[in-house]
Parts: sequence; C-alpha cells; structure tokens
Amino acid sequence: MEVVWVANTNNPIKNSSGVLKISEDGNLELSDGKSTIFWSSNVSNQAHNNSVAKLQDTGNLVLLSGVSGMIIWQSFEHRKNSLLLGTTMSINMSIIDEDHMNEYGYTMLRSWKSASDPSDGRFRISANVLAPVGELVTWDGDKPYWRSGTFGIFNTSRQAFPALELIYNSIENTYKILYFMKNKSFVGYHLLNDDGNLFHRTWDDSSRKWNTTWQSIETKCDIYSNCGAFGLCNPKDSPICSCLTGFEPKIIDEWSLGNWTSGCVRRTSLQCGNRGGKEDGFSRLIHVKLPDNADFFLVDSQAECMRRCLGNCSCLAYANPKGPISMVWNESLTDMQQFSIDGAEVFIRLAHSELGDHLFLALLLL
Repeated sequence: MEVVWVANTNNPIKNSSGVLKISEDGNLELSDGKSTIFWSSNVSNQAHNNSVAKLQDTGNLVLLSGVSGMIIWQSFEHRKNSLLLGTTMSINMSIIDEDHMNEYGYTMLRSWKSASDPSDGRFRISANVLAPVGELVTWDGDKPYWRSGTFGIFNTSRQAFPALELIYNSIENTYKILYFMKNKSFVGYHLLNDDGNLFHRTWDDSSRKWNTTWQSIETKCDIYSNCGAFGLCNPKDSPICSCLTGFEPKIIDEWSLGNWTSGCVRRTSLQCGNRGGKEDGFSRLIHVKLPDNADFFLVDSQAECMRRCLGNCSCLAYANPKGPISMVWNESLTDMQQFSIDGAEVFIRLAHSELGDHLFLALLLL
C-alpha cells in the first residue's frame, strides 16, 4: 500500500482514536476520541450541511455540494509529497499564495520529514512559470538541489513529467499546470521522498506492485552544480567533472581531491572591449543540459542570437534550442551536464586563441 496524501501532516493524532466526518457546517473534519479537531477542510461560505465526501478513482479526495454536486474542496489542491495523474494546478498571478507561490516559483510538492513522519520536510519542488519556458527545481531549504533543465520537462530522454502541460490564460492572468496521460489505463504518480529525490512510479498489474521507472537523482551529476561554475559533469567519465574548453580549475588542490564545487576560471581573457586582436568565437557543445539563469528573447535566426551575444561584452554563451527563443548567459555557467543523446546544444564564448578545433566564428554574420 502506498500513502499518497495525509490530511494532518503537521498535527498528528497520538493514538488510534481518529474520526473523519462531515461537520455541521459541511466541512470534512478529523478529530480524536475527545472531539479535539486536528484538521478541517476549512471551506468558508461554500460548504453545505448536506455535503458529501468521495474518494475518486484518481485518488482525489473531494467534498461535494449536496445541492449542486460541485466540488467545493479537493485534496489535489492541497498536495503533499505526491502528484497524482489528473491533477490540475491553477495559479492566479494576481494573488500571491505564500503556501504555493513565492520567490522560488510555484510549489508543487513538499517532502515528508522522514519515511515515517509526514510533517513538512526539507525539500520542495517548484515550477518556474514566469520564464518563457518551463523548468522544475527541487529546493533544499533556500538552495537548489536538482534542476530539470530548461526544456528538460518536455524533450529530454530523462524527462520528469512526460504528461505535464503549462497553459496561460491572459484574460484571467492565470496559469494551469495539467498532469495527465492519454492512455487512461496507465496508472502512475510522482513522489518526492525525504532525501529530495523525485521518483516516477508506475503500477505493474502482472506483478501487482509499484515500479520506479525514473528518478531525478541517479548520479552525482544530477545534483545541482556539482562541478561548479564553468564545469561540465559527465557521469560516464572519471573523474566526472571537467572544465569547459578554455577554462581551468579555480583551485587545483581541491579538484585533485574530488571537490569540484569551486568550479573553473577562464584561461584567456576575451577580446571584447580591447583594441586589436582577433574576434572572439564560440565552442559548440552538444547533448548537454543547458546552464542555469538564462535570459530569453525572440529572434529570427540563430545568426541573430549569435550577433546579440557578440555585441554584448557580458555575454558568455548562447543557445537557440527551440524556434524563435534565444537564450543568453551573462553570468557564470552553472549546472551543466553531458548526455549521451538528446539534450541541447550551447555555444560557449572563447578568446580566439582558445578555439583550436572548436572554431565556430561568427562567419554566418558576414
């Protein structure tokens, strides 16, 4: 049996005397043998004294109006550590809900404190709905722990949510995140465990058990910025961290001991802003997880994306991974990972002398 939702996560009943009932005001209410209330659906101005509770086939616990039959409360809107198929998350951008929307994005899930303690744990998963493209981040407190990667939700071989769709309604200024599968016979859900690992679990009817078919943290390369700034992580290499072409370890003694978090620094300064010398160029990387903290704008071509980057001395790299969307990085390049297939391509700005066989100059601009 899998527990996918707990009502009173932070207010447990200490014994087995718990009673779940519909109260006089029509709310779902959890109390102990002494009638002390430990949890309530707490719906105001909408509940009815003839309301009905129902557990749907999707796993959604709903409270229905006995008059209209409309849902007046549902557990899908009060998610804990599990995301079930059929969930719809509505985000009103005009109203800041501190429980779900904050500076880290829209909180989709929160981990348990431990495998046996469902109170709020260290980790949460947020969706950045404000960027032109979607991205998921697992936070450990106020520090990122795992990042899906831009576009990683939709088109990488290790995608986290193959059935996640983001829809914006400009009239109502709302976003909807839909989690569904076209194959209605498919049974699965996502679980954020107390270690911060996100699992995709599916039901195998033949063996009558749940199987893990995907997880966010499979290797150390999946941990956020494991190789530091301007480092590239490849789980198939030994050591797994290396510096990008044109860069070298910032603190060589730490790197030799397998501590790569200090990252890398540029070997040769860029020509931009200096008189004389040859034009900076770009080193092309393919099948990678794009770095964090990109800026976005629309372009007509990849050449325009390159031109904008070369015209800005702060620009360190660019990518043009999807249609008219161009991405540039003006700070450090962090949380990059090498994949065997899929991923995206990114162009790293280098001094001309560092290009060598990686030469990708701005000839397209001429």
